[in-house]
Amino acid sequence: MKAIHFIIGVLIIALGFFFFSITVEGDFLKNFSYKLLGFAIVVGGAFYLKKVARFGRQKES
Repeated sequence: MKAIHFIIGVLIIALGFFFFSITVEGDFLKNFSYKLLGFAIVVGGAFYLKKVARFGRQKES
């Protein structure tokens, strides 16, 4: 199950980087919107990996 959550988290982050890399020539507002959306998705994916997939520092049982 941990591997599935890892794959989902990586796909979310990849989608965020996809939006972050979009550039529209001559339209500042669209560029800014895509960058902001991409950043939010990357942060959400990192949060998903940290909380749901339990990556990062783990407690010892």
